Amino acid sequence: NFMAGGPIIRVLANVLIVGFSVFSRAFIVAYQQALQNARTGGGASAAAAASRSVRGKISIEESLQILNLERSKLATTEVAELKQRYDRMLKANDPAAGGSFYLQSKVFRAQEKIMQDLDEIVAEAKAAGVKADKK
Repeated sequence: NFMAGGPIIRVLANVLIVGFSVFSRAFIVAYQQALQNARTGGGASAAAAASRSVRGKISIEESLQILNLERSKLATTEVAELKQRYDRMLKANDPAAGGSFYLQSKVFRAQEKIMQDLDEIVAEAKAAGVKADKK
């Protein structure tokens, strides 16, 4: 009976050896790539991107998408309309009414980011020749 386990043990040993060799090759390639990124300064930009995502910063593109706005039309959109969209989406995602706190937070951060960058977006639009109507 001891010999019956022999083939199973041999197959298991082969699987472990092959798995270890594949893992070690992948690890070496990843390490070499990390060294190359560190030499070219890629680590700094990756660290900056990681710290942005950790702090919960939201991009203007994501903010526009959340509030269903277009960047090209934002310069001519009135602040009152922005607030109206924000209020409607915030109310629709109210946890007390069965909504999601996570989605409500995303809506809040999106509106916050748009209001923070609104002057810059309007200035870009004016430079591009779009008449801005910021009220």
